Amino acid sequence: MKNLFFIFCLIFFLSLSFSSFSHSGRTNSEGCHNVKKTGGYHCHGGGNSSKINNNNNNDSNENNTSKIVLRQFKDRYCYDGDTCYVTINGEDTKIRLLELDTPEISKPKCDQELEWGLRARDYINNLIANAKTIEIETDYQKGPFGRTLAYLIIDGEDVSALLVKNDLGVVYKKGHKMDWCAF
Repeated sequence: MKNLFFIFCLIFFLSLSFSSFSHSGRTNSEGCHNVKKTGGYHCHGGGNSSKINNNNNNDSNENNTSKIVLRQFKDRYCYDGDTCYVTINGEDTKIRLLELDTPEISKPKCDQELEWGLRARDYINNLIANAKTIEIETDYQKGPFGRTLAYLIIDGEDVSALLVKNDLGVVYKKGHKMDWCAF
């Protein structure tokens, strides 16, 4: 009987430990780590996850009790493939999607970069407009251009990964800017 009790307790505690951790990788003091598979950087734990119910009008999210929501500016939720408009604590600002680099729209180096940038922008705005659920995950850290760094999850899928999968962007690598005109 003692052995059966011991085995039960062992299985119970092991199941708790496996469900408590998203992976076995090491994180720094802020709960962040490099992602070897994608070359990106990812954070756990201390971040805030804001869930938004999309009713095709994300400007009014009555059920949202979080501090960050998507907003539209000039009929778009995102300026380009990796920058979206949000309101954080009542202040209009932008988020920069993590682990993603998309072609530039504002200062493209060639016509091809502009065309691809517009495709990425239209793709992400279409995803948002047709989403059932939208989630923004952020630690509220800012990038070099003052944008809040965040993950955008639409209907349970990471938008950065979707853009990369659909050849509309690449995984962001710090210190390396993609040359979209070299293709």
